[in-house]
Amino acid sequence: MKRLLLFLAVIICVSSTLYAQKDTVEVPGFYESGGVAPDNYGTLNAAVQTARGNGTINNTVFKLTPYDIYILSSTIFLSFGENLEIVAPKPLRAGEGTPEEVQQSAPPQIVWTEEAIDRFYLIQTYGDVVMKNIWIRYDDISSTPAAGSQRGCSITFEDSAEVQGDDKEMGYFEGCIFDYSRIGAEGSGAISVKADHFTGIFKNCYFRNISDFHYQYYGRAVSFPFDQTGYHYDSLLFENCTFSNLGRIVMQEAQSYGDNVHLNHCTLINSVEWVYQTGRFANEGWLRNTSITNSIFVNPWMFGYRALDVCEDNQDYDDFLAGLCDPREMVD
Repeated sequence: MKRLLLFLAVIICVSSTLYAQKDTVEVPGFYESGGVAPDNYGTLNAAVQTARGNGTINNTVFKLTPYDIYILSSTIFLSFGENLEIVAPKPLRAGEGTPEEVQQSAPPQIVWTEEAIDRFYLIQTYGDVVMKNIWIRYDDISSTPAAGSQRGCSITFEDSAEVQGDDKEMGYFEGCIFDYSRIGAEGSGAISVKADHFTGIFKNCYFRNISDFHYQYYGRAVSFPFDQTGYHYDSLLFENCTFSNLGRIVMQEAQSYGDNVHLNHCTLINSVEWVYQTGRFANEGWLRNTSITNSIFVNPWMFGYRALDVCEDNQDYDDFLAGLCDPREMVD
């Protein structure tokens, strides 16, 4: 408990530095700027690129319009020393206004263009990212589940061999929705960590429908790339977050590991496999200094023990349907 309280105190100190005075750039959404495709695509891309070109990216807050949509025309890229902050007003709750006012205050959505472009990284950053009250949809503007346009992309935090051990990336997400992410970039998650020192803070966030349409057990909130080594979570904090219909919340394996991974006052409904995955084998990395407090899990590990698992190795599904499979004997 002392370690957790100390960790929370450090997080509060770190997050307080996020609120330094910055210039605000109001970015028009697709409908606000005319609603013409593809002429009004990429308004957020253009605003970020302008700030980068002017050298003001670290002193700029990009404010998005509620109940609008921002269609990315390319990956948002941040180089070393560049930080990104994207915010929207806090949505109204039911009863805080008329039904129309509540609807109009809904979080703005960020989605992909339907054009055939490289959509590997939604955001690729070598710096820090702050997002508040944003709805991130990991699909394109034309998508429906039947169309299969769910995109295997991530918000990816990176560093390089030249700066590992010195550079530290941070992601701060508050009031955000992470929606419809499948296998992330390089087999990772909605948030992908390719960094040696990463701090992730998630407050009042909602991760939902994070499962691949083919590999249903994929779909993670935060993950290292699959089967890669040398990456590390300095800390992950999930505070008052909700997770529904996903593979797992946190994953790491293959000699990558995490410190200070904490869930507090969170709710999970329907995880396909494990809530946490630490390592598949004894020589793989682990999560250290972890805690789950004041949380509710409903229906974790939905796959569980499948009916077909009662069949022996030399039996198949036809044997199962024919009633020829028996439960395997339990071994002490």
